[in-house]
Amino acid sequence: MSVTLEQRVKIFKEDRVPFTKPLPIEDGQPEKKDLIVVRLGSHAMLRENIEQSAKIMHGGANRKIAVVSAFGKKIKDPERDQDKSVPQLLLEAYKQKSVGKGFQKEFDAVVARTQEYGEGLGTDDLLENLRSDLENKDTSYAQVLSHGERIAMQVFSQISEGRRADPENLLTINRDLDGSYTYTYWGGLAQQEKGFDVLAGGYGSNGRGGIERFPIPGSIRTASIASAAEEAKEMWIVKKVPFLSADPEIVTNYQVISEVTDSELRSRDVTGDRSVVSRESIAVALNENVEVSVRGLNDVKGGTKIVRERDSSEHMLSGIEGRKGLTAITVQAAKEHVSEFGGLHEQAGVAHEVLGAFAKNQISIHLINSLVDGVAVLFDKNQLREGGDIEGELSDLDIRNVVDEKIEVTVTREDDLGVVSLVGAGVGLYQAEVMEKAGSALHGKKIKRSTTEGNAMYVLSEEEVNDAMIALHDKFFPNTASEKSK
Repeated sequence: MSVTLEQRVKIFKEDRVPFTKPLPIEDGQPEKKDLIVVRLGSHAMLRENIEQSAKIMHGGANRKIAVVSAFGKKIKDPERDQDKSVPQLLLEAYKQKSVGKGFQKEFDAVVARTQEYGEGLGTDDLLENLRSDLENKDTSYAQVLSHGERIAMQVFSQISEGRRADPENLLTINRDLDGSYTYTYWGGLAQQEKGFDVLAGGYGSNGRGGIERFPIPGSIRTASIASAAEEAKEMWIVKKVPFLSADPEIVTNYQVISEVTDSELRSRDVTGDRSVVSRESIAVALNENVEVSVRGLNDVKGGTKIVRERDSSEHMLSGIEGRKGLTAITVQAAKEHVSEFGGLHEQAGVAHEVLGAFAKNQISIHLINSLVDGVAVLFDKNQLREGGDIEGELSDLDIRNVVDEKIEVTVTREDDLGVVSLVGAGVGLYQAEVMEKAGSALHGKKIKRSTTEGNAMYVLSEEEVNDAMIALHDKFFPNTASEKSK
């Protein structure tokens, strides 16, 4: 580790309930340093983007600390669609070694990904350490996966001329019995007067000589804790783009969203960049009054600021999201079983039985909707396994009513569906106005709606998703008329 300056211990508590205050460190609020902690995600660490990430660290007058993620999946194109991220490769290698099988294929792929960044970057010893850990039957999952961030830290520190700071020596992660976490951070990076430090994200010491990993998104948690402990003024989460009002490939007059609240984060996934910022991952930084924002890789000015509250009367939504390639399966009860004993959704154990069938087939659910006479489940159709028979399994479920009579059910399936979601605090606060605008925009379209406090979701045919997004965007973000994506 390169840090030799005096280190100061700080302890933070992250409960399962977001935004409880951290344990007290000292009396009074410290003056914020002119320091920015910059979280560089897997997209920012791709070979195509790593030099731009280095420019971010050298730009401006503020002192900075970089927190890096492991190398992500390469930018998609027809010839490289099967490429995997380094964490995926390490996970597969760990699974192989855990059952006594060879891991050479996955190891070689990690080596190849590392070598793409050039020669002379000092990664040979790190790769040998990875091989040794894979050959050791007692090496933990967390230890194997931490090699992804260690390699990224080494490569980026060489390319950007930053100093390496391994979190194994700086951060202890204790997972408590109640499901919460306690973090102990030995600070001191901000005392450096020149240059910047490169901190690997996603893991730390478990305090017992091993490694502990954060829940995803781990590198954002690392940046959050470092921001709070180093008394940073700002924390930047660098992604492909900041939060946008809609997918720019569909809506040409999209807007950069200037503010989102922490509660709106749960429903945000507009840009196709799946590294979602969660409320919990930034809680420590927000509790210490660090200004947190999401910045675009190629333009870090401005971006989207994450706040506790915002005036949603002017902009009721924080974005419009579209998704295609969905399938709906509906389980409905025969009419004679509904009238006397209530709807199918009211029978004890129905959700357990239906969801259990989906879990058995390893299908994650996008939306479940309770009907008077049944249950509708929406999911990504690519999850259907070849040779699987989820419909047959649902038809054979043993569902009984209150007098222990078996309820006969019919199972129907509808493919080629899509979803358009209105996301934002205004969905709950101004529900009537939001629904009126949305209804006007979607007039004439066959839709089904599901509404929660911060999300109104419309299910429609896949081919209608783009037009629906454009129409809704023109209603809620009136700027200029959109041009339809071809």
